[in-house]
Amino acid sequence: MSLPAERMDVPRTDRSERPPMNDSTSLRKTRRTRSLTVALAACGLLLVASCASGETVEQSLEPTAKGGSAGQAGASGASGASGAANKGGSAGTAGKAGQGGSAGAAGEAGQGGSAGEAGSGGVQGTGGASNPNCHLVINEIMVGSSSSASDEFVEIYNPCSSPVDLSGWNLVYRSATGSSDIKLVDLSSLAIGAQGYLVLAGSEFSGNADQTWTSGGLASAGGGVALRDSTDEAVDSIGYGSANNGLIEGGAAPEAPEYDSSLARTPNGNDTDNNASDFQVAASPTPGKAN
Repeated sequence: MSLPAERMDVPRTDRSERPPMNDSTSLRKTRRTRSLTVALAACGLLLVASCASGETVEQSLEPTAKGGSAGQAGASGASGASGAANKGGSAGTAGKAGQGGSAGAAGEAGQGGSAGEAGSGGVQGTGGASNPNCHLVINEIMVGSSSSASDEFVEIYNPCSSPVDLSGWNLVYRSATGSSDIKLVDLSSLAIGAQGYLVLAGSEFSGNADQTWTSGGLASAGGGVALRDSTDEAVDSIGYGSANNGLIEGGAAPEAPEYDSSLARTPNGNDTDNNASDFQVAASPTPGKAN
């Protein structure tokens, strides 16, 4: 915004031509300057209508009085009331259970009680085996060979785990239709070891025999042999061929071959109490050995 023309067209005097100012003149000039400054501020800030129309704004520019010193600060206000407590949040989801630790070491074994006294053992019978279900068997027989009818033998086998004393035992023979025993060998002087063999043979036997008989012999067509213990009980027996003499277990074994063959338990030592199924013809006799 511009000032009125008549206020702005003040002839400018060269500073070199101005007369020196005394103190009163200088004061008046200063006041005029302040008046002009106030008028300009009023026109710029208050937008007075008279300034807009070009009217002169006059204002006494008296020196502003110096303000008094600041007053004392007022007393502090009372403390405000406490705010309401916030509502607590909901509880979080529980965490998963931790993995269990490894099992602790096993405790020491408790001390065992003292062993009970051993029972007294039973007395083994004469010639008996330690296992009552185990017994000696007639394992193989040969009734003659091409060289002699007296080249014959009976093999006894002990399948048990203990030896057997044969005191009072006998090997007997019966003919095919006989009803009484004929003693072949008294075994009282012998014993047989566990899983051991005894070979009892005729007088012309060509192999190694534990004992031989000197009279009698085994017929080839049919007959029977029994092993009797000290009580005269038949521990085992075989009836073969045409035998019908009370020494057959189950059915009769096959007819004994006449020359150089034998009747042998198959498999070795097997006893089902049936001569017909327990014995088979063996082309090569094995006295004193497994069949």
